[in-house]
Amino acid sequence: MIDLEAIWGAHVNEWPYKFLVAGNVLGAPDLKRLWEDFPHIEQPGAFPLEELEYGPAFARLIEEFRSKEFIYLIGKKFQINLTLKPLFVSVRGHSRITDGKIHTDSKSRVVSCALYLNDDWEEDAGRLRMLRSSHSFNRPYAEIPPNAGTLVAIRRSDRSWHGHLPYEGQRRCIMLNWMWSRGRREVERLRHRMSSRVKSALA
Repeated sequence: MIDLEAIWGAHVNEWPYKFLVAGNVLGAPDLKRLWEDFPHIEQPGAFPLEELEYGPAFARLIEEFRSKEFIYLIGKKFQINLTLKPLFVSVRGHSRITDGKIHTDSKSRVVSCALYLNDDWEEDAGRLRMLRSSHSFNRPYAEIPPNAGTLVAIRRSDRSWHGHLPYEGQRRCIMLNWMWSRGRREVERLRHRMSSRVKSALA
């Protein structure tokens, strides 16, 4: 399902932080099945995978994300061994107007990936921007529309600023975060689980 060659061929930006963008990592037939099998999410926020129900195509994609081949490849691109790093998977279905603020990801993360599963993105808002500072969306190193089959990976650092202009509406994304330790993964899991349950209760 995942085109590993497309990821392998993606350029890794080296300065001021490492990131890569790989387009078309999924074919049209697989995308159609993934749209049909995507978890039913009506609230904003990131939901831990185990909190969600989804179809067989989506389950197969998650299996490939957890495969040795995929994990080795992402680690190789960033010259770090991810095979023993715990992986935390979460899913977003909607963006709220307060999402997308400039951030670097938490220090508990080693590498973060996002795979987008949206139709062709026409809006300026909602496009991921790789940024030069913590206070401005201007002059980004890259601006990535969250189109279906686009994968973005970031090697977390104190300078790995990214975010997007405020957007409210459907914005589908699978997020993969390799953590420094299992303990930090469990903290992340509990934080997202509590947040998702509060959002569901308030919906």
